[in-house]
Parts: sequence; C-alpha cells; structure tokens
Amino acid sequence: MLPVSLGIPRRILQDGGCVGIGQDITDSDSPCYDFVTGPSAADNVRIAGLTDQGVAAEVASHPRPPPACCVIARPFLASGCGCKERFLNLAANFGHPRAEVIAGYRLLKASSCLNSTNGGFIDDPCDMHGPQSV
Repeated sequence: MLPVSLGIPRRILQDGGCVGIGQDITDSDSPCYDFVTGPSAADNVRIAGLTDQGVAAEVASHPRPPPACCVIARPFLASGCGCKERFLNLAANFGHPRAEVIAGYRLLKASSCLNSTNGGFIDDPCDMHGPQSV
C-alpha cells in the first residue's frame, strides 16, 4: 500500500522529486528555512516580479544560505521545480503559493549556491529571467 498524505498517494505527490525537495527546503529544521521562508507573502510577489539584477540585490542584502542548504537547493534548481506547473499547483494546495515557490527559486538561483564553492553554475531548465508574473 502506498503512503498517503491528505488522501493523495505519495507517488502522485513526487512530481519528479520537486515535492520532496521542496519539503526539505521549507521544513522548519531545514538549513534553507530562514533563507526561503523569510519573505512575507507581499515580499514574495515583489521578489517574483523583480528584474534579475533586483533579485541579486535582494540576495546581497541577506545572509548567504549555508552550504548545507545548497546541497538541498541545487537539485531543486537543476530539476526546474520553479516552473513545473504540476508542482506549482501541488505546492499551492499545501500552503505554498506560486509566488512563494517562484520567489524562493529565484532567490536560490541568485544565491551563493551557484558559486564554485557550492558546485558551480546550473543551467536553469526554467530559463527564468526577468520579472515573473504570479
């Protein structure tokens, strides 16, 4: 028998691993928690709508995510979790609105998680550049 969460079989929730990775990023004991859950709902909409330079400035104004966060975040970015419609819809059903996911994705993408110390550049499967509508 498949494990069930809110009546939905876990296999349906996996969506290429984005759900599991997303849970690892936003869990209250995650090393990424403060970095991605700090912004308010209004801030998430604002961050999603920023230019790439605006997102970089936003990231520069906060402490860097710890390396342990980057270990979790890199697969989230490499899998394109920020643009998978099925994942965005599932995340919204579990209390993580589209703006939060897209803002978190953009913050992580602009963070030190992509520097050479943390594994280097990741080609963005979402090709997410510039302001994003949420």
